[in-house]
This record gives sequence, structure tokens and C-alpha cells, in this order.
Amino acid sequence: MVDAFSTNSLETIEKQINDLKLIEITDIDSYFEIDRTTKWILDNNFKRVALQFPDELLHSSVKVYSKLQLNCSECSFFILADTSYGNCCVDLVAAEHYEADCIIHYGHSCLSPVEKLPTLLIFDKSPLNLNSINQEIDKLKGKLIVFYDVSYQYLHSEIVKLFQNNNEIFISDIILPGSVSPSEYKVLFSRRLPTDLKNSSDSYSFFYIGNKTSFKNGFLFYFNKNKFYQYDPEIGSCEEILFNKTNRELMKRYYLIEKAKDSAIFGILIGTMSVAKYKDAIEHVSKILKKVQKRYYSFLIGKLNCPKLNNFMEVDTYVLVACNENSLIDSKELNKPIITIYELEMAFNCARLWGEEYVVDFKHLLENSEHYVPLKLSEQESDVSLITGESRFNRRVDNETKEETESALLSRDKTLIVQNYSASDFLRNRSWTGLEQNLGQDEIKKAIEGTKGIAAGYESEPIK
Repeated sequence: MVDAFSTNSLETIEKQINDLKLIEITDIDSYFEIDRTTKWILDNNFKRVALQFPDELLHSSVKVYSKLQLNCSECSFFILADTSYGNCCVDLVAAEHYEADCIIHYGHSCLSPVEKLPTLLIFDKSPLNLNSINQEIDKLKGKLIVFYDVSYQYLHSEIVKLFQNNNEIFISDIILPGSVSPSEYKVLFSRRLPTDLKNSSDSYSFFYIGNKTSFKNGFLFYFNKNKFYQYDPEIGSCEEILFNKTNRELMKRYYLIEKAKDSAIFGILIGTMSVAKYKDAIEHVSKILKKVQKRYYSFLIGKLNCPKLNNFMEVDTYVLVACNENSLIDSKELNKPIITIYELEMAFNCARLWGEEYVVDFKHLLENSEHYVPLKLSEQESDVSLITGESRFNRRVDNETKEETESALLSRDKTLIVQNYSASDFLRNRSWTGLEQNLGQDEIKKAIEGTKGIAAGYESEPIK
């Protein structure tokens, strides 16, 4: 009778996961670029090499390991899986646990630079119908920028050859971390772009080949006034991303900005420990929150999920420090808003204006970067929340050397109001605060032998 209302425990353990789409590979040497990898290892005299595979390529890891071990007999190889954060990022933490000299990253990559260890990127190679793309582009008019996911980089020369006689088409190329792009081009999202490109409907249109939603949204938000077309190779069709659809997504992000303005306690989610300058980004967020006198706590919890975040219900809003492809999180199912560093600046930096380029990559927001804007706090003592309709007080620290206090005294109608914001207040006010210790009250008992077995069936339970 119970099984009619819940899943049988044994069935849950034995359940097969079929959602993962494995990539079938016939030519291991070509797909994983064994010769190029071997040369890179031997030329740099690496001895301990970490091989990082995404889930969809993990089934080929043993074959790759065997071939590399045969070519580099004096090297030790380690296979890394189940990454600490996203598959697109280099798992520097796991590699350092094994004292690796370098990392070879396989599969999709966000192309974020890594500071500590030498890294070789081997992209996955997805099939692409070039004739279908040519037919779709022939239907479009005006200047066009064609760019693609990293899984089609191996076809770059063929794509260039396909449109070499069309002067209105610019084929974007991928700029690898650490490489230098010619000065006659600009580089955004690790893509080479023309210098005369503007965020305007009169400028270039974009033709994106791929189906990576996180990468596409970052590009769409930055160039939110340009026409945008997406060609999905799996479906074989092209779709125009209309302005009103992009604006709806931007309005969802603006709602999170307003939620941040109402928040008293923030959490800084460290979503990467490998992307260059991530420590500077955390410090940048901390300075902003200190200036506006918001309580904040830093969390290093790996991959995000609802049970993890529910352990910290006192936090009102989280600020995520992650790579550009893992920064735009849909927090609808995570109970608490998760915003980017750019959105935090939109909430508290009056000099940052809405409607400009939406910057996802935190490196461009740091001091001495292209999109850095010095922090300017609101001079108004209070305003009205657009979400709750209630008044809120703008707390600020004008002097950086001023010592932080537990409370803020705000003047309103010649009345002093004391405001306290801390996680301890939240814990004191909630009805359940955890198990009571009852020190000296409970009788001390000896430990007894507990139940043996697993949840699917303990030894003491009757056999069904």
C-alpha cells in the first residue's frame, strides 16, 4: 500500500540513468588529437598529467589514457571526472590534489584563462551541415558576423572558405586563453570581432551556430540591440531571436536587481577556483557590500542545488562569482535570488546605468578594465521598493577607514532609528534553531549496536 504513494527504495537504487547522451567516437586518435597532445607533453617535459573529461566523453577516457601512456611512458596520468563546478571550467582543485604539472581539458570549454597550471584545450567535434548553413545565410541581408560553439572550431577553415567571396560576412574565430589577438580586431567572449561593431540595430547582425543556452544568453544580453539569428545543428533550422524575447529575459534579471536592493544579508557564492582573477572579483563584491553596509558571508559549496542553499535560509540574496557561462543562473527553483556581479553594481552603483552593455564576464568589471565604473552611492536617505512598496533606507559608508558597527543610526523626521542586520538575528527569531543540547539534564547512556545494512533493506527487517 505504501509503494502506491512513494517510490520503492530498492527500485530507486537500481534505477538506470538514461538522460546522459554519450558521444560515440570511432577514431580516438583524431577526435582527441593524440599526436598533438603527445607533442605538447613531451615538449614541455611534463611528468604528472591530469586528463579532465566531461560526463558524455568519460566512456572514452580509458582508451585515451592508454594511448597517451604508451606515447609518454615516463609520465603519470590521472583521469578527472565529476568536476567541482561546471564541465566547461578547468578543474584546478582536483588537479592540485594529485600535484599535476598540467591539465588537458576535453570537451566544451568556456575558454576562461587559468592562472596556475598550464592547460591544453581539446574541444569536442560535432557534425555540421555546411550546405544547410549556406542556404540559411543566403536568406539574410546586411552585414553579418558568423560565430559558433567550440565544438565546430575544427571546421573553421571550411567555414571561412565557404563565405570567402562575400565581403559582408565576417567569420569570427576563437581566441584561446593566453593567445594574443591582432590589434585590428576586438575580443569579446573569447571571440575575434570587427572593431567597427556597435551595440546597435544598424550595426552587424549575429548568426550563431550552436545550442549552448548559457553562452548565447551572455552574448544576447551584451549585444541586446543587434539582430540575432541562431542555427541549431541538431534540428537543422535557423531562428531569429526577437527583441521582445530578449527584453523579457532582461526584465527578469532586472527584477532580481530590485530584490537585491531590498536584501539585508548577502551570500557570496564562489563558483570557480580556477578562472583568473576570481579572488579580485570576490574582493570587488566585498567592497561594494561593505560600502552599502550589507552583511555578507562567503560560501564555497561546489555545484549549486536547492538542498545546499536551504541550509542558509537567513541569506536574502546570493552573488555568484563564476565563469561567463555559469553566471546567469535561473534561480526560480533555488528559493533565493542569485545575481551576477554586474547586477550587484546595478543595484548599488548609481554610476552604472541600465540599458548599456550587459557584462557577464566579471574580469571586465574590475578596476582598470574596459567596463569598470567607480562606485558612486545614492545620496538619498531612503526610497521606495518597487517590489514591496515599502520604504527602505539607503545605508552607506562614506569613509573607507570608518570602522564598521553592528548597527546603523539613520535620521528620519528627526527620529533616530537603530537598524540591526545579521544572521544571528535571523537565528534568534526563527521558531526552530536546531537540536537542543540540554547540557547536564539528560541521562548519560552507553552506546548500543545499531541497525546494519542499507536503506533498501536492513538486516533486522523482515524479508518481503
